[in-house]
Amino acid sequence: MGRKHKNAAAREAGGKGAGAGRDDQQQQEAQSDQFVDPPKASIASHPDVGVAIACGLELRVYDARTQQHRSLVTKPAQPEPVQKGARPAPPYLRGVVFDAAGRYLLAGSEDKAAGLRVWDCSSWQLIQTIKVPKKVTAIAFTSDGAHVLAADKFGDVLVADTQRPAGLPEGQQQEPEVLLGHYCAILTSLALSSGGRFLATTDRDQRARVSVMPADPLAGAHEIQSFCLGHTAFVSCSTFVKQSAEELLVTGGGDGTLRLWDPLNGELLHTLELPPMQQPGLIAGDTEQEGAAAEGGSSDEDMGGEADTEAGAGAAETGADGAQQEADGGQVELEGDPAAANGGQADSNAAVPLALAASPCGTWLVAAVDGRDQLCLLRLDWDRRQLQEHGWHSLSGLHLPACLSFDGSGRLWAAGGPVVDDSAAAFVACGSIAPAGLDQDGQDARLVDGVLPEWLPAAAVQQLEAKAGNEEELLAATQQRRLASQILKKRQHSLQQLKQHTRKRRAKEVAAEARALAKQAEQTAEPMAH
Repeated sequence: MGRKHKNAAAREAGGKGAGAGRDDQQQQEAQSDQFVDPPKASIASHPDVGVAIACGLELRVYDARTQQHRSLVTKPAQPEPVQKGARPAPPYLRGVVFDAAGRYLLAGSEDKAAGLRVWDCSSWQLIQTIKVPKKVTAIAFTSDGAHVLAADKFGDVLVADTQRPAGLPEGQQQEPEVLLGHYCAILTSLALSSGGRFLATTDRDQRARVSVMPADPLAGAHEIQSFCLGHTAFVSCSTFVKQSAEELLVTGGGDGTLRLWDPLNGELLHTLELPPMQQPGLIAGDTEQEGAAAEGGSSDEDMGGEADTEAGAGAAETGADGAQQEADGGQVELEGDPAAANGGQADSNAAVPLALAASPCGTWLVAAVDGRDQLCLLRLDWDRRQLQEHGWHSLSGLHLPACLSFDGSGRLWAAGGPVVDDSAAAFVACGSIAPAGLDQDGQDARLVDGVLPEWLPAAAVQQLEAKAGNEEELLAATQQRRLASQILKKRQHSLQQLKQHTRKRRAKEVAAEARALAKQAEQTAEPMAH
């Protein structure tokens, strides 16, 4: 069996009858291209000495070994022409990451012709550019650094060799393979467990899936470990947390919750509701905390036997009407459960997590929430299997945080911005978790400003941020800046619109049946004429 055919088998069992579903997904992606997702800053720290920042259309790196600043990707002097009437979609960078050994740097982009780019960290020479069929949303390296992974807006996770394959003709790009696929759903995040045994993928349709990474990723991931079902809106971010020999999964979603899962069986262990935003445009340079977080259990969230249905069909099969409704991103309001009535649509006041990072010790997590300058510090109680909120904390100079990562020493790296879509300027900050006795707020630890590593001078930070000097002024004028993808928020259709969609679809089906019958009659009449 050819590799392409084997990879097709790696998709979810929902592929039964998926021809129509894939057609609907084509329509959905065409619709999503009408929107231009805002750019978000990404940051990655080198395991030894170095840091990379991707923001907008630019990728900048500081190498402490040579004390040099490099611009690996720069904003094009002339934007690419677009068709008349089409909305321009800049090829924003959608992630940057070093492999665990620090040998390679990977960047993901919405530029399909150069969706993945890999550099050699010893020389910063570009190893290869990989063309992708759909826009990239998240990237990662496998644990051994031998392969690169990319999630896209078509619902697939692609995989390719980090190095150019031997025998590939000069000038020809490596073609990525399909590792796995979600059924008709935009993917939003990738997370690998320690050691690389499991891969967690999350999507627009409220699902988190844990797959077993195969020995040969190019052959496809055919084994699903579990489905983590419980979010009532899109899932926006995910991370594994490990302590000793045990590992759990944490996800954040457009329903304003952080959820703790057992990745082995998909059991929802705990739900933590984040304080809602007081208004859609709130930016929490405000230092007051919006109330205590409500904690929820898993009894009402557990999907039970519905997991198999969700796994098999991907999205609920609602017939021709439902397929068209899903293709259009529309949802009809349902009676009963408010979450179901919302149809997977995020509440405009929900605190949407953009990024999660887990400390090396496995006790602490930090969450960046869309529209808030403060970061949420969380403690994972391993004995009780619960997430506990430990306050909201600011880091000096950090605005619009969108990416978080801990390095091996426990230092938190945070990147925020940009303030406006056409800017490549970012906000960079370092933090650390300072355990202490109970303070005046009743917290036993705080997230505080961290000391920059000795190898990173202040001048290098300024070069990485690439600020134009008017960022504070723009922040003051832009009180409703949000970085969460608008494509993930499904549109609500009125009953009249849904009926109109149904009539159009049925009319097309009737016309197609009539053409098929006419063609069949012609084929039957031809032998009789002879």
